[in-house]
Amino acid sequence: NMVVAGVLLVISGITDYFDGFIARNFNMKTKLGKILDPLADKFTQLFTAICLALCGYSIMWFLAVFLFLKDLVLLIGGIMLYQKKDGMVPSNMFGKIATFVFYVSVVILTLFEQQLGENIKYFVVFAILFVCLLAFVSYVFKFFSIRAKKF
Repeated sequence: NMVVAGVLLVISGITDYFDGFIARNFNMKTKLGKILDPLADKFTQLFTAICLALCGYSIMWFLAVFLFLKDLVLLIGGIMLYQKKDGMVPSNMFGKIATFVFYVSVVILTLFEQQLGENIKYFVVFAILFVCLLAFVSYVFKFFSIRAKKF
């Protein structure tokens, strides 16, 4: 049921927001949390895209492959920084916007599936791709600026 899926995704997004809010405002940030929270976001996005693709949104396969490859590159870069003791690439506004756009867009796709035309569905998916690409590029630039400072 797409409505149930949409509601569960809303709950997931709300709990993710409050988790970060509590960690930042009550000084409960941890190194592990800085790793696990973005990782949970990535898995949520990837598996949501796969589930939607399996439910008939064939364009979501493209998004799922893009998300997988993007996150694989970011993971490899993060491991490289960690191994070299260069720290890690912190989350930034582009990443937060991309996550927000993903959640809102997927909720729109799931809750209003019957009301949306195919062109609107494609537009929503390409909006997700666009902001995810912007976030990816911002993280790649940050990665290289961290690496350049260490030489």
